[in-house]
Amino acid sequence: MFNEKNIPKFISYLPPLGIIFVTIIFILLIVKNDYDQLDFENVQIKESYIKEETQSLKNSVNDVILYKQFLEKKQETLKQQLLQEDVINFIKNVLSKNHNYIFIIDDKANVIYHPFIEKGTNTWDVTDRAGLKLTQTFIQIAKNNQEGDYLTYLWNKPEESTAKKKTAFVYYLKQWNWILGTGTYLDDVESKIIQNTYALNQKITQNISYTILLSIVLTLITLIISFFFSRIINQIFATYKKDAIFKEKKLKKLNRSLQKLANEEIKKRSLKEKELEYAHIERLTGLPNRLKLSEILEDVQSAKLAILNIDRFIDINNFYSPKLSDLLLKEIAKLLVESFKNKKDVTIFKLPVDEYAIFTSSQFISDFEFTNICQLAIRLIERRPFLIQNNEILVSITAGISLSCENTYINADTALKIAKDKHKSLFVYNKNDNVELNFQNNIKWTKILKAAVNEHRIVVFKQPIVSNTDTNTKKYECLIRIKQNDGTFISPFHFLEISKKIKLYPKLTKIVVSQAFKHFSQNDSEFSINLTLDDITNKDTVRYITHKLEKYDIANRVIFEIVESEGIDSFEEVSVFIKTMKEYGCKIAIDDFGTGYSNFEYLMKLNVDYIKIDGSFIKNIDTNAQSQLISDLIITFAKKQGISTIAEFVHSKKVLRKVQEMGIDYSQGFYLGEPKEI
Repeated sequence: MFNEKNIPKFISYLPPLGIIFVTIIFILLIVKNDYDQLDFENVQIKESYIKEETQSLKNSVNDVILYKQFLEKKQETLKQQLLQEDVINFIKNVLSKNHNYIFIIDDKANVIYHPFIEKGTNTWDVTDRAGLKLTQTFIQIAKNNQEGDYLTYLWNKPEESTAKKKTAFVYYLKQWNWILGTGTYLDDVESKIIQNTYALNQKITQNISYTILLSIVLTLITLIISFFFSRIINQIFATYKKDAIFKEKKLKKLNRSLQKLANEEIKKRSLKEKELEYAHIERLTGLPNRLKLSEILEDVQSAKLAILNIDRFIDINNFYSPKLSDLLLKEIAKLLVESFKNKKDVTIFKLPVDEYAIFTSSQFISDFEFTNICQLAIRLIERRPFLIQNNEILVSITAGISLSCENTYINADTALKIAKDKHKSLFVYNKNDNVELNFQNNIKWTKILKAAVNEHRIVVFKQPIVSNTDTNTKKYECLIRIKQNDGTFISPFHFLEISKKIKLYPKLTKIVVSQAFKHFSQNDSEFSINLTLDDITNKDTVRYITHKLEKYDIANRVIFEIVESEGIDSFEEVSVFIKTMKEYGCKIAIDDFGTGYSNFEYLMKLNVDYIKIDGSFIKNIDTNAQSQLISDLIITFAKKQGISTIAEFVHSKKVLRKVQEMGIDYSQGFYLGEPKEI
């Protein structure tokens, strides 16, 4: 196994071993390539030379024919016998000196001319050493091929006993009945080929020798360099070892410190868990609160929910006192708990301000039975006045019921609003109710919205967000409006939801971003833009935002507000978006905090810069102890996390003074400034 002792040695061996290995491979490749090239060129030379030799045989015969034709043209009156004798003299005295000898026989194998055989001799039965009827074959091949042809046979060289291969070219001169032939021994051709390729072989051998010599020299140089390299490696690892020992000591010390910090963090987390557990309880009544209800609704498969609202509670609060109103809320809570203590499947919740909730997830309680339970609760509260500090207070209740597990809280809240609009004490939500009315209403707002977009009547308002320590320090929140032809403006409450249904919502976001960036690029103010989960998960919208950030270079003054429930509910998508925006230098705010899930653990992970405390807590914070308690919890958490806080719905001097006393960093509301068109 490798260790800190032999690793340096192993590393120092790697370069020389590698170079030697590469050198050997290099030499083998060069040698193989040279020999392959040599074989190829030898074959080419051999084929070329054989071709030349065989062509030379044919050319010799062609020379005889050409000479014959020359004599016939020059001496037309000369007799054929004299022409033949002149041609034979030409063969004997001219061609045979420069080429192999040429012989002539007739088609009966009688010798007409042969340098070694007497004229007139019949060679009909002459055979080669393999028994081939040689003369007969010559005659047959010559007559069968008008252009002449080649024949290979075995024949003895003069003064040699061993038969050798010989190639002959034969041609039939039909006019004179001559068979012309000439030949050459193949071993003579091989000798000439060897002579021609010898120089090439010598050159290749010399090249290989030079290659091997050069490789040996390079290898020696490499080994010398590697020797010095290994010394450097050993020195480096010696230094590394000393450094590692030093760092090990530091790490042990750091580990002890981290262990101490971990113990402290465990204690802090334990305290935070207790705080979060405490956050599930409504302080005034001790009942589980909306946060607890929201968590339960996420996990149940069956849900029935009723929201009970105290009618004109603000009048009770103003007529008597906030303290007496708190006592009334506690008495109503006691009455509801006492009335349903025997129904273990029914839970009572205290919602913000003047609302309660009756909830069950039991499948054994029917819709009819749950509705009767809610009606009973209303009758119990309304049947007689509550006696609070010698004051008899009559209470009336309006309730909304949802009997579906889908959008349970929203449906119950919608049913409550419908009940109030219709002046009924109780209304059960039914998704099929008012379908036609809603459809007509959607058509109306679709037309209004599309016309506003096409006519460029989508405008942006800005509302100041003022520092509670320095009123001269202001930020602005950008708000969308529709400008009507008569100069009035329509709130987004009427058209935002329908814009999502008709797929115009991304365009509205882009309009707000475009107008806001253009306006605030001309001053130094910070400004915020509201984004929903639809915006964050829309790649085209995010690309548009990043394009504007790069174009205007004002990212350090941009704040993106994300609605709490959407941000927490889709943590992964929101987390990626926040990280991207922060890389540009933007800031992040969580809007309407306290109305959604209020998951502090996720909020810490999201790395936000601002928390906007929802207006439902701020509007009565100067008189409502519960609002103060919840707000104080949020403020304490934010300060510990280094997050700035913003109070929404600051509508009076008393509310402003209270949020300043509680240590909230910024305030926003009509008291400090109404929204104005940019």
